[in-house]
Amino acid sequence: MSVDQLFDRQHFEKTLTDPNRFEEYYFAYRCYMVLRQIKKDLAKNKTDKFGVRNYGNGPQFGMYAIIAAQFANDSHIRKGQTYQ
Repeated sequence: MSVDQLFDRQHFEKTLTDPNRFEEYYFAYRCYMVLRQIKKDLAKNKTDKFGVRNYGNGPQFGMYAIIAAQFANDSHIRKGQTYQ
């Protein structure tokens, strides 16, 4: 499913169904918007338009993985846990 489809009203209501997870949904959406802006900014760089030098292939191929990892990290921080 593409991002345009996900945020289309008909799909949105079928996918994001649990109002108790509103904070998770909003956090993921904000992460997505920030990553999208980063990708736009990277595209202006003629020598490294995907940001591979600084970010690897994440911005180009792994946006959802980045969001999931950030969410997992944020969840641990809110619970007072740390990675070892």
